[in-house]
Amino acid sequence: MPFLNCDYNSFRDETIPWDYQGIEHSCEQKPWIMEQKNPRILVTGAKGWLGHYLLHILSYPQKIADILSLDLLQKPEYLEQKRYEAIQYHSLVRKSKDLDEAIVSFRPQIIFHCDYVWPLGQETKSHIYEINARQTERVCQAAIKADVKRIVCFSDFSLYDTGNKVSSEEDCLNPVSEMGKSFQMAEEIAASYHQKRGLEVYHLRLAPLYGALIPCGIMVLGKLMADGMVLGPLQNMPHRISVLNARDMSLAALNFLLLPALDHRVFNLASETIETKSMLSVLSEILPKKKILGFETRIAHIMKIGYQEKIQIPQSWCKTVASFFEETHGFFNILRAEKRIPALREQTLDYLFSWKELCFERMQNSLGIKPSPSLLRESIQYAVKEGWKIQETAKREGMEERYTVLGGIQKMVEAYSAFSIEEETECLFLDVPLLDLSIDTKSLWILLERISHFFWVSLLQGKGAGGSKDWISFFPDLGKSILELIQYENQRAGYLFPGSKQERVKWLVQKMGGLNGTQIRHYANMLLLKEILYFFHKVILEYSHLVQLLPDKNYGIFLASEIGDLGIVLKIKEGKASISFPRQEIDSISRSWFFPKRLSEFQKICRLHIALGARMEKFFSDLSSVSFFKAFRKGFGKEYLISDGSQHYTMIAKAMRKSNVNIYIFLDQENKAAFGFTLKNKKIFMVSSLYLGMINQMIEEIQDYGEIIQLLSKASAGKEEVAFFRIQTVRKLLSGVIAPSRIRKLVFKLMERAAGL
Repeated sequence: MPFLNCDYNSFRDETIPWDYQGIEHSCEQKPWIMEQKNPRILVTGAKGWLGHYLLHILSYPQKIADILSLDLLQKPEYLEQKRYEAIQYHSLVRKSKDLDEAIVSFRPQIIFHCDYVWPLGQETKSHIYEINARQTERVCQAAIKADVKRIVCFSDFSLYDTGNKVSSEEDCLNPVSEMGKSFQMAEEIAASYHQKRGLEVYHLRLAPLYGALIPCGIMVLGKLMADGMVLGPLQNMPHRISVLNARDMSLAALNFLLLPALDHRVFNLASETIETKSMLSVLSEILPKKKILGFETRIAHIMKIGYQEKIQIPQSWCKTVASFFEETHGFFNILRAEKRIPALREQTLDYLFSWKELCFERMQNSLGIKPSPSLLRESIQYAVKEGWKIQETAKREGMEERYTVLGGIQKMVEAYSAFSIEEETECLFLDVPLLDLSIDTKSLWILLERISHFFWVSLLQGKGAGGSKDWISFFPDLGKSILELIQYENQRAGYLFPGSKQERVKWLVQKMGGLNGTQIRHYANMLLLKEILYFFHKVILEYSHLVQLLPDKNYGIFLASEIGDLGIVLKIKEGKASISFPRQEIDSISRSWFFPKRLSEFQKICRLHIALGARMEKFFSDLSSVSFFKAFRKGFGKEYLISDGSQHYTMIAKAMRKSNVNIYIFLDQENKAAFGFTLKNKKIFMVSSLYLGMINQMIEEIQDYGEIIQLLSKASAGKEEVAFFRIQTVRKLLSGVIAPSRIRKLVFKLMERAAGL
């Protein structure tokens, strides 16, 4: 057959150091896949080691079928090699939905489902069942829709019970671990779809594996011995175990493309059965003796201290050591940028003690697989040279984004500390994380100088509108924020000194071990700025819909302070806002002028529709108070000013205060409720999406706003007084194009809760 006679070494994969010579004799008849019209093969889990091995054997120089590989996010690096140039890759953004769509649109004849969670990660129980079991069901469901003929799934020896009994495919399953239970559920799901509408679903149960890139099986034991964690034969470990060469696993999977019919649905896969002691001795000969209990020591290297065949290690001692390492790593992981996963854990020991001897006659007889010569030595030597591919760290969920934010905050605080108001230097602009805007260094200095000054005075003296208690509540997770800073500095140390643990520790001790006044202020400013940015980020996300009510004009905020003035310009265009800091324009305004004149000049030179002026110190004080709007009204005309042209805004504000309406719903061009807000205790809260959905359903069914208002008021016993407004009408009203007399009529309608406004 053409594809069976090709040279498998023509295009090598640099990450898998062997190929598949001799495979041309594995099938004497026309391959099953060649009998299919427009043959297509789909492989899930392309980024994992299992998907990698399957694509490695499927990627022939001569094309046998169209091959599509799937996984999350970006394409794996190994697929960029010439060997894989004919293989398509599709990224799953919405995993479940995209997986279904990819299978249905590609319509393969066979699927190799390789996306699983294997035993030694940090996955939660729910994640294990979601990936191993429920995802298998989704693949089967999509396969039925796409008229797929075969699915090849994978599980492992953890399905069987523990002990020295030889386990065959006919034995009752009795898994102990969550991993085994999830595989059992997956097999039961697969069995329910087998022979349904012509679909065949097969399962390959893998013995403990060895090979390049393998993060489980024999490679785990090899890593433990290399780290000096296994110093002798482990008590209660099975006397004989079956092992599987990763090359044989790939060959077995390939046969599902070749064989037209199979007598069984489930197959144990193993290359050989060996004495556990013999295997440990082989590993001991190959592995360098450099470490004892995970620590590299010269004594171990000189005296060749390591695995001792005559010393039997009690299971209880192993579990005690494993528990110690887990507790130690748990303590230090609090301070680390990434969680470290200890090599020796109780979960790892349970995994080793669950290894078994398998009966694999079915594999040899039905699949025609003759085990390859052992590659155990080569696999271990390759791992020692190229590195063990076993998970050693786990990223904290969402921390990459937080580290990026802290990196931006670090730059801002450093620029603030280096700035001097006396020196005439060119103002540089810095990106503000989370808020999608830039700020000049002078504006940043004024802002942080006033905020930090007010914060420390309020905290130490307990003065101000809010008092120190309000500022303390501004930091609800102070301890967590400090830990994040330590983790961030840990990450920076890793980037600065990637190859030297000693240099990283030295740098961290210098940065955080001997804190002085300057460093304390630096980190305090980082914490303060972080809380401020997250606060405004939250406010912007919550109230961003209100921008749609503003006409396409420029708005400004002028903050006056003793050390310098600050201007903020809000440009509205098509319902979206952009923020800028007009530093040159602010500096051109004479500080000898009174506050109202400076505000008027700010509006003029920045061409603003409306400008709000505030005394900076008063603004921060009121912002920390219980009710900002109450403090704002009290200080209006003195500490707070609004520029000319704002009479229509003030009229609407007065009408809202006098009106009984407490829920405002805004309608889009299709007369659907787009967003809304409610007034409660003189505070604004956005209406939930659930409430908007209810309103839209009522609009669709009743189509009379007045009746809807009455129903809502009656249902709430008069507590919910609702008014409906069209967004376009409000934009016109606020733009100033409507005459004051017309505004008064609209205000009367507002007070009467007119729905058609």
